[in-house]
Parts: sequence; structure tokens; C-alpha cells
Amino acid sequence: MANSKIGIFATTVLDHQASVETKRAHQIEIGNSNCRRREKIVDIDQQRTVNTKYPYFIESFYPGHIHQADLVGPRYIKGDGRFYVLNTIDLFSHASHGVPIRSKDDDAVVLALLDTWKSLGVPEFLQVDNELCFRGSNRYPHSLGKVVKLCLSMNMQPIFIPPSEPWRNGVIEHFNDTFDQKFFRTERFQNYQHLKTSLKQFLVFHNTNHIYSANGGKTPNDQCQLFFLFDDN
Repeated sequence: MANSKIGIFATTVLDHQASVETKRAHQIEIGNSNCRRREKIVDIDQQRTVNTKYPYFIESFYPGHIHQADLVGPRYIKGDGRFYVLNTIDLFSHASHGVPIRSKDDDAVVLALLDTWKSLGVPEFLQVDNELCFRGSNRYPHSLGKVVKLCLSMNMQPIFIPPSEPWRNGVIEHFNDTFDQKFFRTERFQNYQHLKTSLKQFLVFHNTNHIYSANGGKTPNDQCQLFFLFDDN
């Protein structure tokens, strides 16, 4: 009788263990299936992200139509501290402008943009990334930042590219490489003022002499002059 009860108890335990193992295997299979499904969704989303084209924010039709801007830095001058540079490029002519600033707070960026527009003119669209100084405040995410307010006050539309997609601002990113290789790394700056003076000289040389294939082999200044020549006619 005792042996019979033990046998029944053992069978019950084994059945329970088998049931638990079956459920566990089923849960693992469901988990793996969900992982595969998530990976597939991520792959599809990445393909959509890469292949998605913005209607007219890539191609510019005239000078002052679209500017792309980006903040470079922090960079350092030995013995004279940290700085940033706000680089901006006109998508039609590839005319470029850069403004060194000591910090990347909203006020500094606003002043740098105003300085930029004195040189390149005020665009209809300003395309930037999601740097905090461009979009506003994390503390007040539903309020407008100073850069956005400035753009709207000048009847300019700010455009924010998707996060972590720098290729959306590919033209200014390419200019940043030129800035880095042809300017910043070619000279040892004595101080911040020396940097500012040298950058102005570099920008004049770039806009006057740098040839872009997108301009049909013309420089930024030549592209602008040719446009306004035909526009007048």
C-alpha cells in the first residue's frame, strides 16, 4: 500500500516536472519568436529610415532657399580654452560661413546665426539637428527655444532632422570635414582671436576658390553670380 502511494506520488511529481518543462520550453519559444519579430521590425524600420526621402529639404532651387547649420566642438586652443564653431552652408551655392563661440548656450548660438545671416542672407528654411541649443530645453520640452523663436520672428521655417541621422544634414557635415582638414588641423592658433581672424580668411578663400561638383565645377561665389545674372535677364 505504501509502495503504491509512493509510486503514485512519484508519477505525479514527474508529470508536474514534465508540465513545467513543457511550459518553460513554450515560453522560451515565444520569447525567441518575439525577439525575431522585434529584430525584423527594427530591420524594416532601419530600411525605411535610410530610404525615406524628405520632399524638398535636400534640393535647393536658389540662393537663400535652404541653409544647413551645425555646431562643431568642443575644440581647444592650448592656453586659451575651449570653443565651438557654428558652421552654416547655403545648399544652392555652397557658400559657407562659420562663427566661433565660447559656449553653445542659446544666446551664443542666436548671436552666431544673426552674424551668419549678415553674410549669407536670411534663408527661408534653416535645417539643423536636435542639439539642445537648437531645439530648446529638456526642462520645458513643450516650450519654444530661442533659436526657434528667432526663426519664426523672421518668417523662417526651422527644420529638425530625425535624431541620430546626421546624413540628413550631409552637405554641412561634408563642409565640417573640409573645415577640420583644410583649416583647423593645418595651423597652430596662438589664441582665440587668432582663430577668429584666420577663420574669416579661410571662409573668403573657400567661397572664392573651392570648386563643387554640385555647382557644375563652379565656386560658391560663381554659382551665386551666375544665378543672379540669369535672374536679372
